[in-house]
Amino acid sequence: MALTAAEKKKRYRERIEKDPEKYEKYRKKNIERLKRRRKMISELDEKEKTIQRDHTEKTTKKTVKTEKNGTITQLLRDFENDIKPFKKHYFNNIHQQEKYQYIINNLKENEAVVICDFSENYETKLSEEIQSMHFGASKSQITLHTGMVYLQELSQSFCTVSQNNIHQPPAIWARLLPVLKMIKDDFQVTTIHFYSDGPTSQYRRKNNFYLIDLFTQKLELEYVTWSFDGIGGSVKRVLDRQVFFGKDIREASDA
Repeated sequence: MALTAAEKKKRYRERIEKDPEKYEKYRKKNIERLKRRRKMISELDEKEKTIQRDHTEKTTKKTVKTEKNGTITQLLRDFENDIKPFKKHYFNNIHQQEKYQYIINNLKENEAVVICDFSENYETKLSEEIQSMHFGASKSQITLHTGMVYLQELSQSFCTVSQNNIHQPPAIWARLLPVLKMIKDDFQVTTIHFYSDGPTSQYRRKNNFYLIDLFTQKLELEYVTWSFDGIGGSVKRVLDRQVFFGKDIREASDA
C-alpha cells in the first residue's frame, strides 16, 4: 500500500532526528524559509506596517506617540508658528459668540433668530429584540432636523422628524418652511437671522445660496447667518425612554 505524503514526511523526520547534524541543518533551513516568507510584526516600522499574507500585500497605518528632541530656539520658533493660527481661531470664536448673543439680546419686534442643525440620525429600535437583530440587522434611520427660535419676548425649540435621510438644501428648506411660516404669520416677523454649522454638503452649499435668495423674497427676509446645534440629544433621549417603556420605534411616524 502506497504511503501518503504526511506519512512520508513523518518517516523522513524520524530518520533525520536520528542524526543530530542533519536534524540541525533541517531545522535551520525551515527557519530561514519562514523568515523569507514573512516578517514578524515586531520587526516592522511603527508608523506603517506592511503584512504579506497569501501573496497579497496589506498596509495598515498606526498613529503612535513619538518623542522628539530639539533646541530651545527651535521650540520657540515652532510655538510662534503655531500660536498665530490659534489666536486667529480663538478671536473668531469669541467674536462670533459676542455677535450671536448681541443679536439675540437686542431683537426687535419684527425680528427672529433661528438656530438649526441636523442631529445625528436616530437608529430605530424595538423594545424586545432577538440577538441577531440587535447586533447585525440593518436598521432604518430617522432624520432629526433640530433648532431653536428666539423672538423678542420668548424662545422655543423645535424638531422635525422624517423618514427621508437626505440632508441637502431642498430637504433643509422643506423642513424649515413650516417653522418659518408659523413665525411669520403668528408673530408678524419680517427679518430672520439664521444660525447653523457650515458643512459644504448641507447649509454652505451653492444650491442653498439660491434657495436662500428665493425664500428671502417669498418670506420677506432681510438677513441670513448660521450657528450651532443643541436639541437633537434631548429628542433622542425622549425616543429612547419610549423604547424602554415598551414602544417600538421602527420608522419616523412611530416617533
